[in-house]
Amino acid sequence: MSESSIFSETSVSYNGQEVMLEVAIDDVFKKLQTFLNSLQCSLRTLCMLIDQDGDYQEAVRLNDELEDGVEGMDHLFKDLKNITSQVMIKPETPEEKEFLKAHKLERKAKKAEEKQKEKDKQLNTISE
Repeated sequence: MSESSIFSETSVSYNGQEVMLEVAIDDVFKKLQTFLNSLQCSLRTLCMLIDQDGDYQEAVRLNDELEDGVEGMDHLFKDLKNITSQVMIKPETPEEKEFLKAHKLERKAKKAEEKQKEKDKQLNTISE
């Protein structure tokens, strides 16, 4: 199946309804880009406000915007992960199922190792 046929023939569950895959993907990325642009502007404004000894209440409002934006992006990343899992090819043979099981275990271990390395790195940076 070509990429264009996947887009034109596949629907996924997104925002509580069945939508075409292309629409879901485009919507998620458009919203992520909008959040990123908004976050960048809000953070720059907050930094300028701090530099200029600006109004504390305005700083709190901008910080709230930043927190809300990050939460909104977190929701969109979960949507994206859900879309990906709906589109991913399912294992059909016992070999594919065994490969997937081993791959997930290996990936989980690798992520845990990377997380521990990052934690150790942060602890070393703090203690220096």
